[in-house]
Amino acid sequence: MFTSSFWQELFQLAGVKLCLSSAFHPQTDGQSKVTNRILGVYLRCLAGDRPRSWLRWLPWTEFIYNSSFQTALRATPFEVVYGRLPPSMAFYQPGGHSAG
Repeated sequence: MFTSSFWQELFQLAGVKLCLSSAFHPQTDGQSKVTNRILGVYLRCLAGDRPRSWLRWLPWTEFIYNSSFQTALRATPFEVVYGRLPPSMAFYQPGGHSAG
């Protein structure tokens, strides 16, 4: 299989261990398993007492995960990909005026 041979050769040349997995079997990759568990916790916290609304909260879950500091990376995933800090959230200020 081309993909398998290609990736095995590439990773061997780079000195990196390749662990192939699929979307249906993420348990072959410990990092994916941990990430999926973390995302599940975030979704449960955000969806709260309405678990069927999880899809509505998926973009926020992605933002929270990608803007959280990762000790292994010594940065956030957002910083690693884009080379800058993630955008900051606006804080609620009582008595503030809304635009418009």
